[in-house]
Amino acid sequence: MLQVENLSKTYRLKDREIEALKNISFTLKPGEILGLVGKSGGGKSTLMKILRGMESFERGRILLDGLIVTPESDDETKRKQMAITAIHLQRDFALWTESALKNVVRRIYSRETGYEILPIPENHNYDQLYQEALYYLRLVGLEKKANHLATVLSGGEKQRLLIARQLAKKPKILLLDEPATMSCPATKQEVLDAIKNAGSIFLGKYCPEALGDYYAGSNHTLPTGGTAKFSSPLSVDNFVKKSSYIYYTGEALRAAAGDVAAFAGREELAGHARSITIRCEDTPDL
Repeated sequence: MLQVENLSKTYRLKDREIEALKNISFTLKPGEILGLVGKSGGGKSTLMKILRGMESFERGRILLDGLIVTPESDDETKRKQMAITAIHLQRDFALWTESALKNVVRRIYSRETGYEILPIPENHNYDQLYQEALYYLRLVGLEKKANHLATVLSGGEKQRLLIARQLAKKPKILLLDEPATMSCPATKQEVLDAIKNAGSIFLGKYCPEALGDYYAGSNHTLPTGGTAKFSSPLSVDNFVKKSSYIYYTGEALRAAAGDVAAFAGREELAGHARSITIRCEDTPDL
């Protein structure tokens, strides 16, 4: 999906040069989430802007969903790069002066038209576009603010609206630059809840990867290649022997007897089903 090879970027000022990125290389498979951790000014935003196609670079290359991007790439390649990526820049509220719902509708409709315009009521999928927009607002906890003007939303709500707009684009690569810095802890949790599949999530600048690897309880043996959809990261639980304790009252057993017998019957285990019946007969009424 994404492969970065020896990517380098230098900013040239009047009196000096600033090397923002030097020989950056990494690979991401479909479904994987990568967190960038580092001090302010360390080049994290620069890297994301380059991946988005907003910044140039001097050396290296980017392989993005079959597209090869190099320093010599033409405008058509950059256009394709921007078509399959989306970015949320920190403290950048590029929103339309209308409702949160219409802001998302414009983004959805642009997948079809190439421009952020509103569909007319006569459009064949007009209602479907608005229903899909509500879905993305629901993902980020803004469904109740759907008809509020984007300009009157709080800073944290604007950040979540931007995330909804980027999700609505259905990008192959979604780049988030401090997407919830202006939200309260509860709201940050809502944003995290929208992430359905991830092996491990590191929150904030004080959570480096090594902390999770060796101390905080996570582990660097994480599900990759999209397997986070059905498996969890390796943890201490994998090395702890456990036993299950089951206790039912007579009343609870009788309440569950029919379902248990039905499951046993589907597996053609008549003895199991009969054992439930006998045990219920032996259980005095309460």
